[in-house]
Amino acid sequence: MEEREGTRIGARFVCATAGSHRVAFAIAEVQEVLAPRALTRLFFAPAALLGVLNLRGDILPVVELAQLLGAPSQRNLANEPDARLVVVRAIVAVQGAASKPGTLALMVSHLDPLADAEQGEVRPIPAGVPDVAARLTRGVVDAGGRPVMVMDVARIIATDELVGMRH
Repeated sequence: MEEREGTRIGARFVCATAGSHRVAFAIAEVQEVLAPRALTRLFFAPAALLGVLNLRGDILPVVELAQLLGAPSQRNLANEPDARLVVVRAIVAVQGAASKPGTLALMVSHLDPLADAEQGEVRPIPAGVPDVAARLTRGVVDAGGRPVMVMDVARIIATDELVGMRH
């Protein structure tokens, strides 16, 4: 399901703050939201990959979203009382193979209230957004009267920085 600027993606979003970025996820792509928990660290993993989490038998990569979007790492984010893990899922296109579902957990600084976007319209990313953030974003919507970047979960799962962790 590839959305383009100016198309409807639905009007309900789970909103969060990741570093200095205000982000949103289409509610249909959010499996659940969890408090941070113990992770298994991985050696030689990409910088944004905090480790993996066993969630009811599924092993999920856990990614610090702010760092993936180009911000400095928020050391000890998991110890912050407002930090949350947003477990997201999407169908990921795999070059030369059939598409398959992918799931991962994104560590965010805190959750914002659920938001209904005005008209559900996605606008283009404004100038000045870092390239990596623009690459992982569908566009911008107004949620609660403020602009938020709508994350493209499939692109996050398939991003070069994490491709080795996709399962």
